[in-house]
Amino acid sequence: MNFICPKSRHLLQEKDNLLICQCGASYQIIDGIPIFSEIDPFYEGVWKEGFRDPHDFAGRIYLALSMDTWPRRYRFIRKCLHGVPGGLLVNILDIGCGGGNDIFPKKGKTVGCDISLASLRKAKEYYSQCVQMDITKPFPFESETLSFISCVEVLEHLSGQSKGPFLKEIHRVLTRGGRAVFTFQAVGWCHKFARILSEEYYKKYFVEPFGHIGLEYSTQAKKRLKDQGFRIVALQKHFSLIFPTGMLLQYFDNEYRKRSFLIDIVLRFIVLFSRFPRLAEGFNFIIGHTQGILEIFLPFNAGSNIFILCEKK
Repeated sequence: MNFICPKSRHLLQEKDNLLICQCGASYQIIDGIPIFSEIDPFYEGVWKEGFRDPHDFAGRIYLALSMDTWPRRYRFIRKCLHGVPGGLLVNILDIGCGGGNDIFPKKGKTVGCDISLASLRKAKEYYSQCVQMDITKPFPFESETLSFISCVEVLEHLSGQSKGPFLKEIHRVLTRGGRAVFTFQAVGWCHKFARILSEEYYKKYFVEPFGHIGLEYSTQAKKRLKDQGFRIVALQKHFSLIFPTGMLLQYFDNEYRKRSFLIDIVLRFIVLFSRFPRLAEGFNFIIGHTQGILEIFLPFNAGSNIFILCEKK
């Protein structure tokens, strides 16, 4: 794949481990990875583990039946890839790829991009090309050269002002009829409850540890996509009623327990369950599938975990 200068939009030429533009700009290549932005220490190496399709029976059962975040997301993305018109994809872009995912190379030539160089070094095991870049800036890709884009757990990391230009760039580099899948966390009832209890604790335990500066309602995100010229092909909402036990501990097993008697009682129960991993897994499985049925009757705006497949008109 050819790269363009994010500043001038001219094609870049490779020479002596540099990508050089006629405008005078140059970009370093480290370990075969073009570098288009400064390294952000907050994200450097945080999500560098890659993912391979499990071949063991237990792993396959987990991916097929579990209602946890990752298996649900995996099933949705796989369905999106299998449903691509024309079959094999020409070019795939995995935005915020972390350590990579072998699901994409099975469908076509894949480029992984991330702000973390450590993550990209791992992702090279999966992808034909990797690019270090700041997604809040113009993309170093030519217009209409990518037929499928994956954007997993990225939107919540972007400020409201950054989301419009970011989605505009995705729309620009997609081919006509190309598709993009977005999965992200949104403001559901649990977030609303946490904010009512304490705005300070909400920022401290829901936003800051994960860099989720762009959490918003699912309907807001859906509108953003439509405003940028995307057609919604499929969407799903999850965790409208309750998070898995692990997430509840992560978010509320802290100062929140002193703020709410209900939270303290629930977490005491969860901590007790957590001493028995198999029991906790079974509990999450039952609650997850029960919630999946109840979600049918709940509004889209109730979801805390959102999956959307879009198509460029």
